[in-house]
Amino acid sequence: MIFPKIERFLLITAKIERFFLITAKIERFLPITAKIERFLLLTAKIERFFLITAKIERF
Repeated sequence: MIFPKIERFLLITAKIERFFLITAKIERFLPITAKIERFLLLTAKIERFFLITAKIERF
């Protein structure tokens, strides 16, 4: 009755391996999200600049 336990253990380790593969793929995707965040920060700065120019135009 040891074999079913070993099989179950191997299935669990296979699931853990799959999880680590998924996390590795996510990690590969993270630099892209960081670039998107940087881009969003830039757009926020540009928006602030336009708000300032709008205030200047009001004068």
